[in-house]
Amino acid sequence: MVNYKELKDKTPDELIELAQKYLSIEEYTDVERILCELLDSVPDHPQALFILGKVYSKMERKGLANTLYRKALEGAPERSELWGAIGASIDSYVNPEEAQKYLKKAIQLNPENEAAWVNLSNSYALDGKYTKSVEAAERVLQFQPDSIAGHDNYGMSCLALGRWEEGWDGVEWALGHGYRPETQFGEEGRWEGEKGQSVIVYGMQGIGDEILYSSCVPDLIEDSREAVS
Repeated sequence: MVNYKELKDKTPDELIELAQKYLSIEEYTDVERILCELLDSVPDHPQALFILGKVYSKMERKGLANTLYRKALEGAPERSELWGAIGASIDSYVNPEEAQKYLKKAIQLNPENEAAWVNLSNSYALDGKYTKSVEAAERVLQFQPDSIAGHDNYGMSCLALGRWEEGWDGVEWALGHGYRPETQFGEEGRWEGEKGQSVIVYGMQGIGDEILYSSCVPDLIEDSREAVS
């Protein structure tokens, strides 16, 4: 826990370092307090505004995060990650073109900005432009072949295009990481599609994906000895 009395004796660089430390362990209240202390003395500090924006984004306060990112951008327009953060904080269901504008600018400033490419791929997918989503994901994988989000986006958009083999490969690559947890039951391993097996079926992410993937259940039942949910 932060000793708030000690914050006033720290330099801006020390406060940024401390905020990064607490951000890495998801202690968002402490990060907010540290950065507010810094912003009280240096209101336009771009890095403090950027990190605080990340905190509010994690807390799903996207509008406030967007405001802080834009303020940070005024003091550091050359920073690719700020353009990318603004693009990621814009709802691509509502305003995909605006989100994509900022994400493309982030990529222009840094062609190997993984987060910007991943979020651009996401934005295209949410906008129904699945071919462009695949292309953006492929660009990520060119310079970051182990990108979990890159493989996941590639797989999901390939599935949307009916490119089944590529799609399932991409989704399987991401399975067990981040927001696609994998549940193991006892010593049972992952089912690899063999016929005649007893297969446990469980929800993985959210109700929308569960409804989507439920279309595969009749084929699973036909190919399996039993399917248990």
